[in-house]
Amino acid sequence: MFNRNIQRQLSSYLTDRAQGMIINKTLRFVDGNFRAQGWQDSSFKKWRGIERKGTILVKTGALRRSWNYQYATGGGVRFYNNVPHAKAHNEGFTGTVQVKAHTRNKYAKSQVFSLTDFNRNGTRKVRTVTNKVGSNQVKAHTRRVHIVQRQFAPYAGHESQTLNNSIIRELNREINIILRQ
Repeated sequence: MFNRNIQRQLSSYLTDRAQGMIINKTLRFVDGNFRAQGWQDSSFKKWRGIERKGTILVKTGALRRSWNYQYATGGGVRFYNNVPHAKAHNEGFTGTVQVKAHTRNKYAKSQVFSLTDFNRNGTRKVRTVTNKVGSNQVKAHTRRVHIVQRQFAPYAGHESQTLNNSIIRELNREINIILRQ
């Protein structure tokens, strides 16, 4: 049977340090999926590309850095993201959305010549500026939307085998260290 010291150490590990380890591994896993631009399960599934240049799902970085957690009952941890479009991108979405009435601005680019600044060859410096030239009122309407699933975080029924195996390996390693004492 276990002696009291080992029971105390196991209890302390499972209530204190194990949750921290799970939190760190999960947050690093989600960030790694953004870095790799795909979902790591039993095999790697690359996200479908985008039209603009840059990293997929990272325009301002809000979706990537907004991950947080809270302690749940029974020693569990719940991860969440308060960015409104996080769930739609992670799980995919097809449906109708309401677009509120708003104003759309029109812009035009023009070249401005400097009267005092000259290049090395003696010509005037030119720079391009963007100016607002008008606006339109857009009425409220509905729009049909299809957002392709680009999973980056585990959710109910769609966990990552790689993340689960990593957590189990770490738990086993720490518990074996405690039991060897």
